Amino acid sequence: MTKAAKVAYAMAMLIGLSTGSVFGYGRGVVASQSYQEFERLGATAALGSFAHLQYEYADLKHAREGLLMYSALLEELESTKPDRTNKIDLTFTYARLALLEDSVNEPVQSRTYMAKAAYWYKASGGRAYSDDQLKSMVNALDKHLQQ
Repeated sequence: MTKAAKVAYAMAMLIGLSTGSVFGYGRGVVASQSYQEFERLGATAALGSFAHLQYEYADLKHAREGLLMYSALLEELESTKPDRTNKIDLTFTYARLALLEDSVNEPVQSRTYMAKAAYWYKASGGRAYSDDQLKSMVNALDKHLQQ
């Protein structure tokens, strides 16, 4: 093999290795970010399902705790990475908390939760609804989810 051929092969190897490294690293970063996003979504969905089951079937104390835990997670996620879906979930979570408070005749706490529900719904880009309309939407959604 001639010296020129050896240099050409060495250069081709260096170019191929460096190009492969750059593209491989880029793909690795994208794959890692995708994994982290799926992991976050999975954890959020699991806690959301748990909170909804608590709301549907548990006693008042545990239902409230489940919904408050879920709302705290969503608010934390919202502060780090805003997302319309989180805002909608916060709307429904706070409306469910208000419905729980209505069931035990706590109108002040119910209004507090409904104010938060209205805030998050407006932040999601939704139009303004009355408290009764939001509660009715949540009741209809929950009825649909039970089917």
